[in-house]
Amino acid sequence: MRKIAVSFGLCLALFGSLGSSQNCPEKHGRFPVSGQCDAYIECTDGVGVEMLCPDGLLFNDKNSPLAYPCQYPIDVECGPRTKLQTAVSTAKCPHQFGYYPLGDSSQCGKFKNCAGGVAFEFECPEGLAWNKETYRCDWPDQVADCNPEAFLGFTCPKIQKSPELGDEEIRTYPSPHDCQYYYICIKDKPRLYNCGADRAFNVETNACDGVENVTSCATAPPKSKIQQVELPAESHQCDGYIECTNGVAVEKLCSDGLIFRNYNPADPNEGKTTTSKCYRTLPRQFGLYRLGDANHCGQYMNCANGEGVVDTCPEGLAFNIDTYRCDWPDEVADCSPEGFLEFTCPPPEALRNVDENGQEDTSKYIYHYKHPKTCTKYFVCETGHPRLHNCGKFSAFNEETKLCDFYNHVKGCEADFKDIYYTQTVYQQIGAAPTEVTLEALKLNPFFKGKF
Repeated sequence: MRKIAVSFGLCLALFGSLGSSQNCPEKHGRFPVSGQCDAYIECTDGVGVEMLCPDGLLFNDKNSPLAYPCQYPIDVECGPRTKLQTAVSTAKCPHQFGYYPLGDSSQCGKFKNCAGGVAFEFECPEGLAWNKETYRCDWPDQVADCNPEAFLGFTCPKIQKSPELGDEEIRTYPSPHDCQYYYICIKDKPRLYNCGADRAFNVETNACDGVENVTSCATAPPKSKIQQVELPAESHQCDGYIECTNGVAVEKLCSDGLIFRNYNPADPNEGKTTTSKCYRTLPRQFGLYRLGDANHCGQYMNCANGEGVVDTCPEGLAFNIDTYRCDWPDEVADCSPEGFLEFTCPPPEALRNVDENGQEDTSKYIYHYKHPKTCTKYFVCETGHPRLHNCGKFSAFNEETKLCDFYNHVKGCEADFKDIYYTQTVYQQIGAAPTEVTLEALKLNPFFKGKF
């Protein structure tokens, strides 16, 4: 009897919200749910369905209706909408999506990007700390939960206040550890700067100078036997190498954009241009870059410190290099919606709203078409281009009403959904394969009447 109760309750929990209809302020559009910041009502032809953003993202009621409705918290003003869905955390992510700092107040330079519950770790440029309020790498003194002194390993010396000149707000000091670096103290808080290759901080001029002009850096270290060798072929890293000094191996990377070529004076081809095959090519150390051509617009590479992570936009959306967001494919200049979605909008079915001159702009009409391969999805044709929509779990597109409906109301979809229910719901969530007991429980639900 307990299995029957659990199964029946689970069915009600899954399908109760799908049957509820929401009020629509307008015929079409997305509107906030009162009191909740990560939920919204999507209205189509005056019929509203309550939707939920992915865990960690919030509904932006000020966003363009053409853009993806859910965004990171930094981009959304919730106001009185304070309620949120229960977090779906993983071992490394407090939410399925979001940016989160790593380390404590003395280790502020790293952060992680959670996508689908998977954490990708990144590191800010040297001397900068991750600011969770702005989602940017910032000066450590501008980050509330970062200790600049502990993070940079430097404390600005205290100086006596001058009665005539007052406090000296900006001061410069050489790094005690490396002559290439120096610190600027602003209101007694340090910021780390780098003079760059072959340059050092000159305390006499209080500026960066050639390393040969800086006494503390001019003395060359004792010569060591240095050998540079390629990384193993299986590493697929063509811009990395191993530097061996007196038998001690250290793995190193070339400067951004360069690749390693082992120097061999005995090689007759030395000095000639060679072609190197890299496992992956990163355009810059940092940035977002689209992958694929006009027919494959949904993936992009997130480069941070030269490490590239391939991300995929939500199904049906294309990466927009102009806005750094996933967008409708017809809003992305170098994307072919028809090629990307493998669907071409048919000509308008009928002419409506003809003006007094007998003219009509059919490009403004919105048409709905079933997906040729699945019941759960459909295409919305706007301005003559397709957009892919998903009806959601256990719901299918009804050609007669042009709306998402219960799958048992859509002819030809019952069998597929029945299999999905067995495998995903009964087996995974209840923890048992379909048995006579659980099937009897399903028969009690009017939704499955006559299906078993």
